[in-house]
Order: sequence, then C-alpha cells, then structure tokens
Amino acid sequence: MPPSTVALGSLAGLLVFGASCEPKCERLPPGANDDATGKGEPPRLVDGEFVSSTVVELAFSEPLAPVDAVDPEKFRLGVVVLRTRRENGRCSRTIEYCDLSSDLDEYRCGGYSYYGGTDEPTRVTALELDDEDPSRLQLRITPPLTQERCLQLETSENKVGIQVFFSAGDAPTVTDRDGEELADIAPHWVLSGDIRTSTDDFDALERWVPIPCPAHF
Repeated sequence: MPPSTVALGSLAGLLVFGASCEPKCERLPPGANDDATGKGEPPRLVDGEFVSSTVVELAFSEPLAPVDAVDPEKFRLGVVVLRTRRENGRCSRTIEYCDLSSDLDEYRCGGYSYYGGTDEPTRVTALELDDEDPSRLQLRITPPLTQERCLQLETSENKVGIQVFFSAGDAPTVTDRDGEELADIAPHWVLSGDIRTSTDDFDALERWVPIPCPAHF
C-alpha cells in the first residue's frame, strides 16, 4: 500500500499523545493482537486503501461470502479524531467522528478550515468482491474524496485519520464462507446518520484500520 503523510500508518498512530499530555497521562490500551482466523472465527478487517477517489478497497483476514444482497449503507466512511487536553492537572481524552465530506475546523474534528466543505454527506453506494481474491471488498462512494479534504487532514493539529465503520444489523450482512459475521465497528454512528458526534468508546479503537488518502487524484 503506498505511503501517505495523511495516513496514521497503523493503529499505534492513534494511540500516541502529544507532548501537552505527557508524561503524566496514561496512554490508551494497545490495539488487539488477535491473529485467529479460519473456521469458527469471524472475518476481521486488516487493511484498506483508496484505489481511486470513489473506490475504497478493504482487505479481510479470510475470503468473504457473496455480498450481492448486502445493503452498501451498512458501511460508512468517516474521519476519526483523537483529541486530548489537560483539565485540572489530568488528561481528558475523547474520540470524535465526522462525515468524510464535512468541512473541518479547530472545533469540529480537529483541523483548520482552509478549504470548503460540501453539504452532501458521503455514502457507500455499491459493494463488489474481487473475483480473484474474495478477501478483498470494494466500496464505491459518493461524492468523491477530494484532494482538499486530504490536505485538511494533513494539516490538522490533532490525531486524525479516515476510517470505515460498519453496522451488521439485520440479515443479510457481511460474512465469511462459514457464515461467521463481520463484527460491528461503531454501529451507532452508521445508523444515526449524524454529521458529527463524539464518544468515549476507546475499546472500538481495537477494530479500526486507518485508510490513507490516495497517492494520486
């Protein structure tokens, strides 16, 4: 996968705080290190990349069953911000999500508003498995990711990254070939349709995989 200055590179990038909250503040727990896969184990998201401004390819730990009947909007792309600040001598930590198309500034998802946003939220409109490697699933999105949005992420003063969210919901849903279901990833935000929200659900970090901006637009 091509390197990107916008990408967090690994989950560890989300878990390292700035100097303002070190060394007295505790770090978040490390991400899960679970390599279990195969029969009896659910599929896990292990990687993701933009193959174009409108297509995100996700890599899973094992081949998936056909997704023809799965609602594409079980998935959602968004920006995750890890915000930390010191209050009364202690470190306050929150996670924020915002829509991938939403404008970013210092009060909303942790960037500066150098560039304009759009009122149209990002939606996943189609799913397609790779014919030769069914462990790879492509998500088609609208509107396209823009270079301006990636520049906003790059200049943010907080820890930011593009992530995929998922709500299994009712069947049919994404499963492996043994019928094991893909686990939820912050499903409340997928279902709410909110443009921006915050949470203290740090456990969900264990299931998130940063997705770098494309190298070329």
